[in-house]
Amino acid sequence: MRGAARILLACALWGITACGLADDPRDESDKYLYITFSDRAFGEYCLQEFDQDGDGRISRYEARRVRAIACPSRGIASLWEIGEFTALERLDCSGNAIARLDLRRCTLLRRVDCSGNGLAEIDLRELRSLAEVHAGGNALTQIDLSSNGSIAVLDVRDNDLRTLDVSGCAGRMTLVDARGNASLSTFYIARGQSVAYRLDGHTAVEERYY
Repeated sequence: MRGAARILLACALWGITACGLADDPRDESDKYLYITFSDRAFGEYCLQEFDQDGDGRISRYEARRVRAIACPSRGIASLWEIGEFTALERLDCSGNAIARLDLRRCTLLRRVDCSGNGLAEIDLRELRSLAEVHAGGNALTQIDLSSNGSIAVLDVRDNDLRTLDVSGCAGRMTLVDARGNASLSTFYIARGQSVAYRLDGHTAVEERYY
């Protein structure tokens, strides 16, 4: 009987977890750890959209359940706290005034639209699920895609890129638009990579051999 009871208890616990009712052990403490937003406009947006318990604050527990953020054209100058949203899959922060964007902690991201911000820096390292990047209309001089092998769509029009290397994205059919980069001298692809690209006439295409 004792063995049967243990089996029944295990099944019950498994059922609770499978239905999404069992929280991560960290969740209870995260409910009482609150995020202080450095940018007022971003903080107001998050309170409007993600304050589940209506207490006028965003806890880590609430932030870690957000899968999509769409905050275009809201006068946001900083997304410093975006790393708290660790379950984030889609981000649209286009049309703001964000100068630097570090997304390394958002490891589940699949789509990013940060176009029209005047961005000088963007960090996408280790985002291995990232499939689409829309970063046109910024001030980027470089973009590191060496660890973003899943990217299939890349829009970096109207920046200030010197070189652009998509050879690390050779595992996917890649569509690249890099027009409007007056200083873009060289566009690197992997040998045999299936990639459709749009470049200005002054940009040379070179194959990398591995």
